[in-house]
Amino acid sequence: MMKVALRLSVFLLCAFLGTVSAWFNRSLRQVQLSRPRAAVAVNISEESEAVYQSVLDQKFSQDGVRMLVIQDVTTGCPAYEDPEIRSKIGPDTKSFVQIVSEGMRTAETSTIENYLESNKSSERIAIHANVGSKYVLVGEKDLAAVFRKGEIDRGWTRFSAKYPNSSGLIFLSKVGFNTDHTQAMLYAGRQCGGLCGSGSYLLLNKRNGKWVVEQDMGLWVS
Repeated sequence: MMKVALRLSVFLLCAFLGTVSAWFNRSLRQVQLSRPRAAVAVNISEESEAVYQSVLDQKFSQDGVRMLVIQDVTTGCPAYEDPEIRSKIGPDTKSFVQIVSEGMRTAETSTIENYLESNKSSERIAIHANVGSKYVLVGEKDLAAVFRKGEIDRGWTRFSAKYPNSSGLIFLSKVGFNTDHTQAMLYAGRQCGGLCGSGSYLLLNKRNGKWVVEQDMGLWVS
């Protein structure tokens, strides 16, 4: 009788422990599933440089261009991005996000907002990637030596002589990204004379690990 009672006690204990163990494991799995996954680390500098490389290759390295002359500090387009300047140009009834969303339909709000936030200040551009053409970064002193005060037209003649086979002076903004870093936006343009130049917002998407320019929102042409 005692052996039967002992066996029954052992059985009940094992059954209880098994139930507790199963409940604990199920609860642990639920906690793990509900726990947010850690965000994949993204090197913004490297991604920005990859975007620059794609833009330079796809937009500026054509038609016999052998030299890319790039302003060494970032610049946005204040006429669109600064509310005070925009209000002086015309009725300021739309937000920057609305303006860009209408011009580039697939641009995500997070991309546009990140672009605007990132370009509240300028920074030096670092390009180490191998773009399709030779390139040179030029600063304020370089440009002042070419475009002397009161000699803009002669300045472009000097510019062409100093940088032969170039497409003019290229300028780029900082890059804005969406939340998962699969979409990018930047301002890019070039000036090649007093009445020669253009500027655009560009939207890129990451396809198979490469950035591809998919939309071009023209802002000005001279």
